[in-house]
Amino acid sequence: MSKKLLPLGTTLYGISESTTDYRFSGQPYHYEIVKGKVSEIIRGGYTEYKINTWSRCGSSSLRFVRTNCVGVSWFKSWDEAVRYAEKVTDEHEKKWRAKLLRPWREGEFE
Repeated sequence: MSKKLLPLGTTLYGISESTTDYRFSGQPYHYEIVKGKVSEIIRGGYTEYKINTWSRCGSSSLRFVRTNCVGVSWFKSWDEAVRYAEKVTDEHEKKWRAKLLRPWREGEFE
């Protein structure tokens, strides 16, 4: 059964490791929610989306995301990405016993 592909221009939210707040915090490592739009569908050994992303700090990057990651680590809504970021951050804090920033709580990035 084939999964229907997202149309070009679809907005997706993903989680990214970051140290961009090193100037503002004693604990620079944290997760960021990045926002991007599907700009291309690439078919090869597997199908992936080419996504131009940007973060709340204004940095941008190009991501290649497998289609089967949508709903797992990339999401179609901000709220789903926040739930995932909370989960990943909780797991990291428990494992490493280090408090991380949670910038998505500071205000909506949408």
